[in-house]
Amino acid sequence: MSDIVSVFVLALVVTSMGLTVKQLARSRARRATYLRTVRAIRWWMVPAAAMQLTVVAGTFWVLSEAVPILRFGWWSALGGSGNIALGQTDNSGFVWSALSLAIPAALVLLVPFLAHEEERTFRAGAEEWTMATRVRTQVTFGLIHLAMGIPVAAGIALIVSGFYFERLYLVAVRGNRERIAELRNVPPPAVIDCPPLPVGAPYDPHHWDRVQAERAAVRAENTRLRLAWEDGEDEASRRARSLRAELRAPALATAAAAHAVSNWIVCALLFVFMLTT
Repeated sequence: MSDIVSVFVLALVVTSMGLTVKQLARSRARRATYLRTVRAIRWWMVPAAAMQLTVVAGTFWVLSEAVPILRFGWWSALGGSGNIALGQTDNSGFVWSALSLAIPAALVLLVPFLAHEEERTFRAGAEEWTMATRVRTQVTFGLIHLAMGIPVAAGIALIVSGFYFERLYLVAVRGNRERIAELRNVPPPAVIDCPPLPVGAPYDPHHWDRVQAERAAVRAENTRLRLAWEDGEDEASRRARSLRAELRAPALATAAAAHAVSNWIVCALLFVFMLTT
């Protein structure tokens, strides 16, 4: 049974990686995202990632020991071993061995883009979220990794990583928060104030006619401005969303870079484990 599942899951993994490579090859914007993430990498992300991963590993160990049922994962329940999403199985043979090396190697190259996509999904806009939304989103981030067949305890432990990346994003976006908030809504249409009626002044029919004509002209101009605003509202909304995305881009790149460094460390540890066993 595990062999059939292995073939199916690895086919999905390879297909997904192939589609990602295709997207990068065809899209200049996606390649720019990849490079932006790589350029955002800083030396401090390595020790920070090591500490964060240590906390994650410790959390996983404590949960596994305290609540044994949290060791459950759908892959191990089917009799598998290793991390199927990374091509790690207990199957022998040239093809399986090749996949166990090729998939992590390909992942190493794709990590910057994949990390950015996760940051865009789970961290972008966090500066405007309530605390409840932040907690719910990072819990989702951790638990969604259960789809990879990892133990439940590992998924819960990865929530720690979610909060770590979120914190990096929030610190990095802090300088642009006010500008982002200003662009949240499209400004309403301009309105010209009508001249007041000459109430209380001595009655002058010519003056009243002139004021009424001015008021009619102002109302007509306000109608024109409102219609023009309605015609351009969609474009203004798109422009505002684009500007908000641009203002968030550096912070997303920082969080994605830290995310990529963490994943690279995990891949490095995996390679060391594979070479020593």
